[in-house]
Amino acid sequence: MTVIGLVFTIKTHYAFHEETLARDDFEDISQHYFERLDQVILEDDQICEYQLEGMRNGVRGHYTPVEPVSAYFSELVEQILRGGDDA
Repeated sequence: MTVIGLVFTIKTHYAFHEETLARDDFEDISQHYFERLDQVILEDDQICEYQLEGMRNGVRGHYTPVEPVSAYFSELVEQILRGGDDA
C-alpha cells in the first residue's frame, strides 16, 4: 500500500471573556478577531510544514546551504580551524 497524502481537519475554537461576549457590538467586532486569528493559524501551519520538510531533507546543523548566513559561518569555522588571524 502506498500513501499518497493525508487530509485532515482541525477544528479551532476561540475564547473570549464574558464581558466581551456581552458587548452589543460583539458580532460586528468579533469578525476582525476571527480573521486575524485564522491568519495566525494559517501562518503557523505553513511554518510547521516548512519545519517538518527541513527535518526530512537530511541536512544537519543550524543552517542549510541555501541560507546566506550559512556561507558566512562556514567560512568563519574554517578560519578558526585553520587558526587564522582573520577570524
